[in-house]
Amino acid sequence: MKDSTFEQKLDQIDAILAVMDDTETPLSLEAALQNYEQGIRLIRECTAALEEAQKKVDAADTQE
Repeated sequence: MKDSTFEQKLDQIDAILAVMDDTETPLSLEAALQNYEQGIRLIRECTAALEEAQKKVDAADTQE
């Protein structure tokens, strides 16, 4: 399976937040915990991608 893009991960985070913020249909504790864990994992992956991009920008700046 192909890895999700940065933008797809952001969309997944938004979807998780929408589900968790929905007060009309509250989640079970187990479902809320699963969503929380998935959201944290996605946030960490996005943070790592941003840090890697920043390193590339910094490296390009030093080469000029």
